[in-house]
Amino acid sequence: MSVDRSRFPADEWALIEHGAGDELSQTLFAVANGTVGLRPGSGQAFVNGFHETFRIHHAETAYGLARVGQVIWPVPDATVFQVRCGGLDLGECPLVSRVRRLDFRLGETVQTDVRQLPDGAHVTVVQTWLVSLARPGMALTTVAVTGVPAGAAVAIEGELRPYQPAEGAADDPRRADLPLGGGLDRLDRLDRPGEAGTGGITMGAYRCRNSRLTVAAGYLDRVSEGALERVIAYATTPFEPVGLPGGGLDVVTDQHPAPLLAACRAELAGAPSAAELRDEQAAWLVGFWDRADVRVQLEAGGQAQVGLQQAIRWELFQLAQAGAQLGGFGGIPAKGLSGWGYSGHCFWDQELYILPFLIYTDPARARQVLEFRHRMLPAARARAAELELRGALYPWRTINGEEASAYFPAGTAQYHIDAGVAYAVQQYYTVTGDAEFMAQAGGEILVETARMWADLGFWGDDGLFHIHTVTGPDEYSAIVDDNFYTNAMARHNLLAAAPWGTEAEVAEWRSMAAGMYLGYDAVVGVHAQDSQFLRREPWPAADTRRPLLLHHHPLVIYRHQVVKQADVVLALHLLGHEFSLADKRADFDYYDPLTTGDSTLSAATQAIVAAEVGRSQSALEHFAEALFVDLADRHGNTADGVHLASAGGVWLALVAGFGGLRDGGGEVVLEPHLPPGWAALEFSLQVGGELRRYCFKAEAAGR
Repeated sequence: MSVDRSRFPADEWALIEHGAGDELSQTLFAVANGTVGLRPGSGQAFVNGFHETFRIHHAETAYGLARVGQVIWPVPDATVFQVRCGGLDLGECPLVSRVRRLDFRLGETVQTDVRQLPDGAHVTVVQTWLVSLARPGMALTTVAVTGVPAGAAVAIEGELRPYQPAEGAADDPRRADLPLGGGLDRLDRLDRPGEAGTGGITMGAYRCRNSRLTVAAGYLDRVSEGALERVIAYATTPFEPVGLPGGGLDVVTDQHPAPLLAACRAELAGAPSAAELRDEQAAWLVGFWDRADVRVQLEAGGQAQVGLQQAIRWELFQLAQAGAQLGGFGGIPAKGLSGWGYSGHCFWDQELYILPFLIYTDPARARQVLEFRHRMLPAARARAAELELRGALYPWRTINGEEASAYFPAGTAQYHIDAGVAYAVQQYYTVTGDAEFMAQAGGEILVETARMWADLGFWGDDGLFHIHTVTGPDEYSAIVDDNFYTNAMARHNLLAAAPWGTEAEVAEWRSMAAGMYLGYDAVVGVHAQDSQFLRREPWPAADTRRPLLLHHHPLVIYRHQVVKQADVVLALHLLGHEFSLADKRADFDYYDPLTTGDSTLSAATQAIVAAEVGRSQSALEHFAEALFVDLADRHGNTADGVHLASAGGVWLALVAGFGGLRDGGGEVVLEPHLPPGWAALEFSLQVGGELRRYCFKAEAAGR
């Protein structure tokens, strides 16, 4: 399950690759900061929130279905060059060797190519890519050529290039929106070529044809010690959803290019040198690793420990890149800015898998993400009204705050996203004590989501509060009644909102929470995932094709007892203080064998609960699955971008699983469960403004 060490040698502080590379390499070596992302060698650059829209064509339409799709759209890239030596295009000369290195302490990718000239001589081309972790819209690329034959001139040329995507795999639902099919040139150049190219600065402004979002891009070239140094800057204005009378919504997107071009020019005119940007980057990362590093000491040590530490730090570095500079947007797409998989949408991944890491290592950035959700409240209120509900209903997948899920059984029906957002608000408050945020935004989010649950559920003849026709985290069971996870999280949401609601609402919410139906089958001895799950036919053991969604019609999957990702088990992790250890062990033992792991969200959660209930070997296996999902391309789609929620899940598995961190009960506690073969586990947490450092050793950690 580990990586191919002939291609990726072990190094504790860097990912290194030998070989020509491919689309997987572009993802693994991508650099980003939460505002800008670059995929080295691909010609793809992304700016957070910059997206194109398109009309969703439903085969059979119905009221309230999502009408407009959203897809992140690459902005012009300025890091692809044609390098000539003595008139020869080195890109067309044979590649003798290539080494890529992503340094976790320097925050840049370096690619070293050795090319062979017709006379047999070797020329070396070194290119670097860096996206500033300290400056929102700024990036750097450098190109140096050495070993040039005497008398041969070197020319390096490269302009702003709008990206032209190739056709995607339309039969893979994970790539369904790509590349929109036809009309691939979606960016219009707004200024005349060369108009903005003065003072050594080259710029352009571009607008998406449908969304009308505008971006300015520019670069400043310098030459230092024979190397080309190009500083790149991007500027765009965040869109704002504006509520209209009657519950409608207008997303203001049409932006004039002049202010963006001026902002871009100002950034470039005052740009630091390449050396200064690199020093700034290294200094930022010193602070990051001081508060965010997780260190594992294996009893055996050696190369196994080096490889394990390398993988952990690669995952943590992805989280650094996702949230360092969120700018005016604030949302974190499921792939970060490492690719355009999942169309660049934000999901509940953001709140339950990525935010815990930020809450405990960089709470200011965590607050930015929650403020993004608060800015999206007008859209969430409009969506709730469309579904005839009070309060607010956050979209299952979105960029601009509007629902973009075309398949509602596995999309909009996942009402539990409201509870996930509310859970993150409460977790942030528990850990930071940020009363100002709660007064300004957090309390309003809790109240509006609680109002949705109060309207969606109903009191049954049994005197209990039920929530019907929903889809839980397990997308292999859709449109069900009384999904255990949904009901349990809705109960948590209702209680968390109580301090912020009206007197009448508080009484109602507490009554609903007390009467919430949580299915339990006394015969089987487990909590029922939903009202029908335990009565379904088990999935045929002989059918081992994975993922199921690529081999079977959804209705075939829905009628079987099979789980795509942790559902009941996720509730046991998030709300563990509400369940006994015996119940957790029984539920885990029942549902774990049924779980295919077809979602990359699953393995980390399974590892956390397995560690808690004493299933140490299972915990290690699930942890390894999460740790290497991208580095070993376990799901075959890492080329589309990093599975950022899995990266957050790796941190959770380490800190909440093996470190035993829990905060669901309103206080932060730790009860470590180190697995066999681990001698020590070290990490830091920020709680109440204080940085706390922990080191657990095997003898004192339950082994």
